[in-house]
Amino acid sequence: MYDSGAHLLNAMMWLMNDPVVEVACFYDNCDSPVDINGVAIAKFQNGAFASIAIGGNSPQFATEIQIQTDKMRIVTDQYGGKLEMYGQNGKRIYPHVPALAANQGDRPVGTPHLNFVNAMLGKEKLRAPVRYGVLLSALMDAM
Repeated sequence: MYDSGAHLLNAMMWLMNDPVVEVACFYDNCDSPVDINGVAIAKFQNGAFASIAIGGNSPQFATEIQIQTDKMRIVTDQYGGKLEMYGQNGKRIYPHVPALAANQGDRPVGTPHLNFVNAMLGKEKLRAPVRYGVLLSALMDAM
């Protein structure tokens, strides 16, 4: 959960922007010193629920985040490589968005790394403030 799931869980906390108040988790170390596979359920302070499945020994790495409400379903991933939105009738209302280019000419654009450096230099606002790390730490400790 910490290795394969850290980025996924961090993205979930960034999207939800709300503390988890209850969590249950099962994991399997697969004879390793760290957890490899795991599942968890979580309840956020605002009443929303999350279900999480991490397969660290899967032959193919793939992740996805789905947010379902009574009005729409949003499908994305922790790297910003896609964003799809579906309305109440199941019809796609927002198409796939390709990942940002790693760089454009000599200047990198849209990367988390560049945002962090620019924020440290005072050139732009940090896109993922410390709050999300605190929320993630609380979730990971609870799991």
